[in-house]
Amino acid sequence: MLHLLPEEHKKKVVREYHMRLSVVLFTSVIFIMIVSAVFAIPAYVVSYGKYAEIAAQKSGIDFEIAKIEKEDSSKEVKELTDMVDLIKNNNTLVYPTDVVEQIILQKPKGITISNFTYTPTNEGQIVIDISGESLTRQNLAEFSEILKNIENFSGVIIPISSFAKDRDIDFNLKINVSGPYKEGAVKGT
Repeated sequence: MLHLLPEEHKKKVVREYHMRLSVVLFTSVIFIMIVSAVFAIPAYVVSYGKYAEIAAQKSGIDFEIAKIEKEDSSKEVKELTDMVDLIKNNNTLVYPTDVVEQIILQKPKGITISNFTYTPTNEGQIVIDISGESLTRQNLAEFSEILKNIENFSGVIIPISSFAKDRDIDFNLKINVSGPYKEGAVKGT
């Protein structure tokens, strides 16, 4: 039918055909964009919700980190303050070597010490366990009284069972040493 029309009408029909094709294409593109937007809105809402949730978690974590860093800083300041106080009061420290030396120097004849064990406690004390042998009950009682009279010793505990025998007594006694101590140090270091 296109071949029977004059040239002028042919051009008009082709132009009208292209116009209709353009309108259909343009309408299809607009329709696809509208449908895409409709389906993209829920995805956007979900994504934005997750973003807001993650942002809230991040701010909570940042707050916790800042809080922990503040606590760590205050702990470090406290530790440094304690160290400064310890250095200021260095002359009042109780050295384990001094304690052992005091015990050995105060030990009466007839007492043989075979073992020293010292254990620092959380309360700033040292607990010293001494084991050894005493020739007589009197020597052991005398040694116990001497230890009770030493300045930093806050408690000397000797079991009653150590006094059961009259001679060649194996004994264990426990001494609580009060005052700040310097673990494992030799005086002057």
